[in-house]
Amino acid sequence: MEENHESLLVNFNDFEFETEETNNFKKATKQEKTDLLEFIGGFEKWSILSDDCKMYVVGFLDYWTRCKLSLCSKKDHEIVKETILYITKGVRPENDGVRMKPKHLAELFKSGFEQKHSDQATIDRITLKDNFIQIHTVSNFIRTWKFHQKLDECIIRSKSSLDPEFCCSNTFSIQNGKTEKEFLKIAKKVMLKCNNTVDTLEIGMEKNVEKGIVAKFGTIKHLIINHRSGEPVKFWLDKLNENDILESLSLYTSKWWYYCYRKYPFDDIAHPSVVKAKNLKMAFHVEITDEQFLSLEASRMAISTDTLSIDTLFEFIRRWFNDEMNDEFVQCLIWTKTNYRSMSSRLFSVFNAVEHNYRSREIANYTEFFKKFEKYGQLGNFYQINKGNDQNKSISVLISTNSFLVLRTGFPCIRDGQPGVKLVFPNDILDVFD
Repeated sequence: MEENHESLLVNFNDFEFETEETNNFKKATKQEKTDLLEFIGGFEKWSILSDDCKMYVVGFLDYWTRCKLSLCSKKDHEIVKETILYITKGVRPENDGVRMKPKHLAELFKSGFEQKHSDQATIDRITLKDNFIQIHTVSNFIRTWKFHQKLDECIIRSKSSLDPEFCCSNTFSIQNGKTEKEFLKIAKKVMLKCNNTVDTLEIGMEKNVEKGIVAKFGTIKHLIINHRSGEPVKFWLDKLNENDILESLSLYTSKWWYYCYRKYPFDDIAHPSVVKAKNLKMAFHVEITDEQFLSLEASRMAISTDTLSIDTLFEFIRRWFNDEMNDEFVQCLIWTKTNYRSMSSRLFSVFNAVEHNYRSREIANYTEFFKKFEKYGQLGNFYQINKGNDQNKSISVLISTNSFLVLRTGFPCIRDGQPGVKLVFPNDILDVFD
């Protein structure tokens, strides 16, 4: 019997009935719906229906209703399991859809589905952590694997979901299996599925299981690495294509004591991908030289370091002032214990900086603009500097006891028919503490 996939849930409010007089459809009245229900008899005659008829009815039910029905009896459980849950229209009849059997959830990536819905089958995010793998597709399909060692067994818990279509989990064990070995098998298959190319890749592993997952990455747009030392960071960076430019690179540690007490030489993570990344966040104390800092090309960056000289940060501002920097520059945030307050006199004399107290709210139209600086300093002052060749473009410089912040905030505008500058605080500021 051909299955109707137009609706997975019976909704009597959508029923329409054909009249003999006009042969047109109209919405059923409440009484007509009641009469229809009494005529059908609800599920009273469920037991006398053939298996094909039952599967046809189940095809109209949503996932959670099917789950409830499957608990009624062993026979109902089998009927629900064998009814197509999610249409994939595979090449072969047996691959025409995903049923509620956990192993059949893999049908989402059958070739027939990919050929017809290639955009929906595209993996856009992969997460590799200790004993944990997750893939996320552009159609919001999510699949995870969790690995656990119990004596000589490797227990794997998998979960697949496509909200609101379905959610299904399964647990299986492998005798004489090792967690790292099974993790490596699935991780390699996942990377092979997307040809080592993915929009976002997140890596956070302590154990030495990374070897063999991939020899070389394809194109990666966003790379996130949760590190414990510089060595694994460099291990993954070396697998990137040096000619590719990352949209964002985020290096961080989830251990607060690592952030407080450990320092990492920039030489350990020096890589063209770090230098060329458009958005760069290094959420740990890094020992970076003046030359290395000035070589960074990121339009947004947030780092924590105490090794930069005051002359280097002044040179950074000078490059923007003299239009020697990419016009796409948005922010530079440095959390530091070094005191750069003595730079303020040079900002006045060289760049004609204008000092503002953001706590005074002295410009009524920019109250909210001023208020946003409070997150980055306690002294209450910041400096507005116009570009040397365009007075309608400006940056804001905040120098506090624990941070150095440069933001692109001034943009050309027309006010009362005259050219002017509009102050706009950037959205989505990168921060090492986020």
